[in-house]
Amino acid sequence: SFNMFDGVLDVHHAAMILTESSAEISVVLHIVYGLECLHLSPTLDTIEAAIEGLIKYGVPIDALAVPNLPLYQIVHFHALYHPIDAYALAAHYGFEELAVNISAHLLAYDLSDLTDELSIKIGPLYLKRLFNLHLARRSALKNIVLKLPELHSLDIDGCTEDDQRQITRGWAHCAADMAWENVPSECLLR
Repeated sequence: SFNMFDGVLDVHHAAMILTESSAEISVVLHIVYGLECLHLSPTLDTIEAAIEGLIKYGVPIDALAVPNLPLYQIVHFHALYHPIDAYALAAHYGFEELAVNISAHLLAYDLSDLTDELSIKIGPLYLKRLFNLHLARRSALKNIVLKLPELHSLDIDGCTEDDQRQITRGWAHCAADMAWENVPSECLLR
């Protein structure tokens, strides 16, 4: 801490008075000492309050949001169940590596569900990255499925040129529907 834990560790204080809840302080202390804290089952709100506590108490948070450290691990854990909220938290504090890792969980997220509050919390840089991720995935999907199957020689088990063209038309129709109406991960489920 560069501010003596917000002055709490000042020798002149007889008692330590903290305004955070015990759950938040427990997460703060686990993070500071590099102790596993998944067993505490903190909510994202508790984690965010702990991050605010770390900032208040003068603990540099950027160095703590890297893989194999508790802060990274507890936020990443929530990406499995609440990916957009975990992404928003990582983006809000500029935890780049964590946000990039969490974004993989957002491929099926419907961007029209983003609220103004979440958009503001995510911020313009990470919001743009999220939209670009979705555009790139959709573009990749279109490039794959819109490529028509190649016609083959006519000597394969009586498959005529007309049969192949009919299959190609069906492919084109289904591919167009898939490419324009679905998000990439939904197409994989079909």
